[in-house]
Amino acid sequence: MNRLTLSEQFFRDQASAAASGGLSTVLNRFSLLARMLASEIMRAGFVGKLGYTGTTNVQDENVRALDVISNDTLLQVFENMPMVCGVASEEMEEVHILPGGESGKYIVSVDPLDGSGNVDVAGQMGTIFGIYRRRTMSGVPTLADFLQPGRDLVAAGYVLYGPCTMLIYSAGGPVNGFTLDRSIGTFFLTHPNIQIPEGEGSYSVNEANESKWDDKTKAVVRAFRTQQTKCGKRAARYAGALVGDFHRTLLKGGIYMYPGEVKKPEGKLRLLYENAPLAFLCEKAGGAATDGRQRILDIVPTKLHERTRQQGRRPRSWRDARVAGASGASARAAARTDSEGADRADHWPITGRSARGRPWCWPAASSRQRAAGRAGSPACTCAGSAARCCSGR
Repeated sequence: MNRLTLSEQFFRDQASAAASGGLSTVLNRFSLLARMLASEIMRAGFVGKLGYTGTTNVQDENVRALDVISNDTLLQVFENMPMVCGVASEEMEEVHILPGGESGKYIVSVDPLDGSGNVDVAGQMGTIFGIYRRRTMSGVPTLADFLQPGRDLVAAGYVLYGPCTMLIYSAGGPVNGFTLDRSIGTFFLTHPNIQIPEGEGSYSVNEANESKWDDKTKAVVRAFRTQQTKCGKRAARYAGALVGDFHRTLLKGGIYMYPGEVKKPEGKLRLLYENAPLAFLCEKAGGAATDGRQRILDIVPTKLHERTRQQGRRPRSWRDARVAGASGASARAAARTDSEGADRADHWPITGRSARGRPWCWPAASSRQRAAGRAGSPACTCAGSAARCCSGR
């Protein structure tokens, strides 16, 4: 088989970056974690590891047996690793300080098993991870070491458990995908240099929550559903597992959305464990990720289990907020300005590319608005003029 293995790719990345090898060792541990969890998931039904434990986690969600197993396996894999000083997990209220890792220069944030509710129906699940350099030089890591924006990620990736087991990652360069050969327990490169396709794809959102959304969010999803956008047709695809839905968007194109609700505008997805690592991959693959106001990667977390937060103000101009990726219809719904010019934005984690592969385009402020210190109203001009906005408005 003339394919690179995952370990070989790690060494190539290490050589191109003139690195010492510590990052390769950390990434190899995630490869080990992926293989161990893939085995646990495959035999969970045979050994009675399905169902709930009767407890809840820090997010007040019911904990499944596989959630506990996945988190325990994560901690076991990273024990006695001198280059990693601490682990933040979605399943733990506080960070886990690794014994003997006081001199380690990396910390990791992990969602050990995303989509564990799919285990009863043999659905897709995944592991999401991010790797940061610690900010303090040595000793026991502090909370500040973990509360870093996604733009400071050294590497990020995810593992998809389904018909096959895949590990997708980037260490700051191309996004590469590896598939596990279960017969020999080795990951082989099957998807080199992944780029989100332009001009095609689906929209992925839980439409069962429509009654909880504000009017603009309802309008944009309705436009996708009824094929009324000029940015291209969007078929609905939603599996209920973040990793599975994101993976499809990464390979097939389109847009993934998890809108906030009127009563819960902060949304559901966790910044450290889900949004930041996937946003890192999305941008490296040529797409964009935003909460409707700014890049996900620019949001600085204030607590470990923070959900993607709202920002009080937009940038100085919408031109500064331009990002490559989401459709114009989403751009209109993701940010708005009221009649007094005050900032109001629907809180969306959004990833993907537009059907034309173009950036969001925000018009410059009018002379009157500039004189008043206000930016222009947002409107997508990805087709070249406001009259032909891909939102169809």
